[in-house]
Amino acid sequence: MQHDPLLKHTAAEAAAHCGQGLTKLARTGYDTIPDLVLSIEYKNGSLRDVGQSRQYGSGDTGWLSEWKRELGVRI
Repeated sequence: MQHDPLLKHTAAEAAAHCGQGLTKLARTGYDTIPDLVLSIEYKNGSLRDVGQSRQYGSGDTGWLSEWKRELGVRI
């Protein structure tokens, strides 16, 4: 970032914001990041994320209405 003229003026802010995470990544290594593998199944007429606690498939969005009600969101 220090060598890019467009990023040079924000490099210090970016390092301050991301520094802790980048330091941890440097210490533990890139290979410690879990793979972002998405498992999908087709059930009840819609695609579903396997292993997720909340779903967006057909008939699975009741939790979303409850969450909006808890937050006071009116749509």
